[in-house]
Amino acid sequence: MTTSPSPSAGAGDPPTELDRNLLLIASVVVLGAIMSILDVTVVNVAINTLARDFDTDLPTIQWVATGYTLALATVIPLSGWGADRFGTKRLYMTSLALFVAGSVLSGLAWSAESLIAFRVLQGFGGGMIMPVGMTILTRAAGPQRIGRVMALIGIPMLLGPIAGPILGGWLVDDFSWRWIFFINLPIGIAALIAAARILPGDVAQAEQRLDVVGLALLSPGLAIAIYGLAESGANGGFGHAEVIVPIVVGLALLAAFVRHALRFPEPLIDLRLFANRVFSASSLTLVLTVIAV
Repeated sequence: MTTSPSPSAGAGDPPTELDRNLLLIASVVVLGAIMSILDVTVVNVAINTLARDFDTDLPTIQWVATGYTLALATVIPLSGWGADRFGTKRLYMTSLALFVAGSVLSGLAWSAESLIAFRVLQGFGGGMIMPVGMTILTRAAGPQRIGRVMALIGIPMLLGPIAGPILGGWLVDDFSWRWIFFINLPIGIAALIAAARILPGDVAQAEQRLDVVGLALLSPGLAIAIYGLAESGANGGFGHAEVIVPIVVGLALLAAFVRHALRFPEPLIDLRLFANRVFSASSLTLVLTVIAV
């Protein structure tokens, strides 16, 4: 009597285990993402110190945080097109370098206005770090492993908002507010070196066309809506024109983008991808992480 061999995965089947190479790629993505997330919460504890040192009022110095957030929202929609046009590895490393440069310049700021300008520059880099990093990770993991790897990296990324105020308070109290920005220099250099050595290269698609109409609708829509939400705190609620008008305008632009994206053959963001449950779950993880900060 013979026994038939037990079924096993074929040689051509996609891997399902989280191998060493994938874990290394995930660590690079997490390192960049945490650096970007920390810089939102770590600055909040220094607002009063910044207002005092620069001899300015709180509404003005609040733009140090608001400007960074608006820059993030403006540049995020470009990350998908940029990843295809220039390659994910090149864009990720460029984003890291831009973020680190903005961090160093913010630490060297000589006035509230210069600090706000450098924070906007920092936000342009930080806004692309997370989405491009997630694109790299999704491609490396494949559909078989993306759920497991997203669950794995979600824990340290969600701890970032908790560690930010603690780290910021320690640096401001024991050193100087400038160190909440200078701390990104060694971390950023380490992330750049790791990205250069670990991340897989890909081929840039020079013929990739930019959806100009989609960009003109989505980026301003996100920025204006977020600005309105930010103003709700300064105005003590949502019952003010300074809050309602930006939110309504932003949502109208976002609705116009949805209509455009469903009709345009190559939209800035392909909304049809959200029909895929794995993609939707990954996107939800990203959104929850951003909301947490």
